[in-house]
Amino acid sequence: MNPRVSAALTIAIALSVTSALLVIWQLQPEPTDPRVTHITVHAPTNRAAAALADGRIFTWSLDDTAAPTTHLRATGGINDLEFSPNGLTLATAASNLALATWDRPTVPTYLRDDGANYGVARYDHSATSLATITGKGQILILDTTTRQPVTFCCTTIYSDLRWLPANRIVTAGHHPAVWNAATGQLIARLTPEREEMAMGPILIHPTRQLIFIGSQDGGIRAFHLTDYHQTAASPRTPDWVETMALSPTTDWIAYAQRGKTVRWWTPATNEHREWPNTTTTSTLAFTPQGLLLTGTAAGRVEEWDPATRARTRVWELSSAQARPNGPASVVRD
Repeated sequence: MNPRVSAALTIAIALSVTSALLVIWQLQPEPTDPRVTHITVHAPTNRAAAALADGRIFTWSLDDTAAPTTHLRATGGINDLEFSPNGLTLATAASNLALATWDRPTVPTYLRDDGANYGVARYDHSATSLATITGKGQILILDTTTRQPVTFCCTTIYSDLRWLPANRIVTAGHHPAVWNAATGQLIARLTPEREEMAMGPILIHPTRQLIFIGSQDGGIRAFHLTDYHQTAASPRTPDWVETMALSPTTDWIAYAQRGKTVRWWTPATNEHREWPNTTTTSTLAFTPQGLLLTGTAAGRVEEWDPATRARTRVWELSSAQARPNGPASVVRD
């Protein structure tokens, strides 16, 4: 055979094989990881949202038995998600910072589309600003309309932050602090020295005027909302405090390290309880009726009644397809 013809034939075969492999690769389903990593609830509308480790995000109403629906899929894992105050928008913090609305759920609006990695997403009370923590540990506050930023330093991306009255924010990390959100000026440090064990999740109890911060040392500390002094501390446990949720019907706080036992603490009496047979892979959340939501490694969101410790409902998120608007399922125990 002519060497030129042989070479051309070899190239043609190689291109054909490459094209076939490309088509096969494109037809492969996207990889899935069904672990539930985040749950959030918008109490006024009784809506819930949850994220899986593979980036799928589901939303559903807690009022009916309609199955949750996949609304979008983030690139990589979700670090945080939160409803806007009116419940019409869901902010997601991942490699990018995005907003999804109900009228265009599969077409997110990107506040930051730079792959820089964002740790949290926190709306202020007017929904005009969104606060986050960047992969470099900077605190970033964005105007949700103009996207004008205010950036100041510093905390850790694995930390948390929350809005306080009078345009303040509180951050955790190794040295928890309160900041002026408009200027980035440091107002106060909550601990006298830098903590060896990082402090993470934050809760605000407005009626008791308290800030609760969980720590890797296994405890929760309470600080006063205005003068910032420590008022209480939970008993130490062997597990990190990675997630906390405040019951809307009692003074109890549910908390856990992911994959470990769910525990309870009330600062009113310093009473402490354990649920040895209940764990969560996700952040904890409460329904407006005071029922606890937990996540599982198998892609389930489970609802529990704290009074009876009985499981009342289960949402099977992992049964949905890895595509927008794929249906999941809900069962009632």
